[in-house]
Amino acid sequence: MLLPRTGRLAARGLVTGRLGLYRRREAWLRRGFGVLLATGAPQALWSRRGQVVPTNRCGDIGDLVRCMRETWTADVAALGFSVRQVTPNYKPTFVAVDARGRLLGFGKLGADVATRARLEQEVTALAELAEAPVPGLRTPHVLADFDWQDRRIIIVDPIPVSARRFSTRGVSPAPLVEHALASGQRRPVLAYARDLCRSTRSVADGELADAASSLVAAMQTTYGGATTPSGRAHGDWVPWNVATCFDELWAWDWEHSRADDPVIVDIAHWHLQVQRWALGRPLLTAYESAAALAAADCRRAGLQYDEIGAALALSRLAVASRTAELAHTSGLWRPGVHEQLIALLRLPVGGQEARQRAR
Repeated sequence: MLLPRTGRLAARGLVTGRLGLYRRREAWLRRGFGVLLATGAPQALWSRRGQVVPTNRCGDIGDLVRCMRETWTADVAALGFSVRQVTPNYKPTFVAVDARGRLLGFGKLGADVATRARLEQEVTALAELAEAPVPGLRTPHVLADFDWQDRRIIIVDPIPVSARRFSTRGVSPAPLVEHALASGQRRPVLAYARDLCRSTRSVADGELADAASSLVAAMQTTYGGATTPSGRAHGDWVPWNVATCFDELWAWDWEHSRADDPVIVDIAHWHLQVQRWALGRPLLTAYESAAALAAADCRRAGLQYDEIGAALALSRLAVASRTAELAHTSGLWRPGVHEQLIALLRLPVGGQEARQRAR
């Protein structure tokens, strides 16, 4: 994180805010570093070493602070920007604190067409969820939404201090699924599958594009005019985007959310990301485990086996579309992922597969 060289309490607050969302070891490291920042020693060392200049996507941070004081709240004392690998898809994120180090909000900065569009999508989703909340689910509110130096800025209120990172063994996005089932809203499986296939083909060619088209053709043969429960889906329901606060479930980062998506795909996405990133398994191995867990969750929610099979197939298309888009915008493929995606798309579809996985 990029930290200010002045303001001891503000710097400490940037590092120690929301400690409950970090793993125990990292939380203790942050707590200890926060104590050092409160003494001013690290800041004195930085002053001698010079200043770190952030990527130009962030712009002039000092001017951004002044703009926030004028358009949002005069209490803003400092911003802490996260430091990550810069790609064309990179979107700077930051934390805002007051002079005493108290959290004021969490922000994102959209500097190009793609990232601005995602912020617009998130603002729309949070506004709709604020007006019509999903029972059993809490979401942040948008505190500020403005343009600054040709960049889009959104700031949402902080997650409660008592929030704790959602366990990787916890339940998948049940509130969204239950809400969609209760609404009775449904969407044709093939309509969503074709949308995902078009998205994949727009950024990929060769075997990957052909594999996506073949999977859609197989789904057409298997499911025909089948429909699936749809509604406000999160789009990126993963362990690092959700937390619990006592008996409340919180979810943030809604930039991939849409109002008419098959919500059961969130279930498959949750389990796949847990298997891939939290447990460190290769894509195909992760999908085998995730598909069984997702099928069992869908079955408990009352879905039929054909609906479960459709959800699993759609989740594969969604992974291919998202991964191909990121690779296209950044110009980078993780080693072996391209071949694994092709193999993933070529797995069979059908209710029998879903029946076996749900057992």
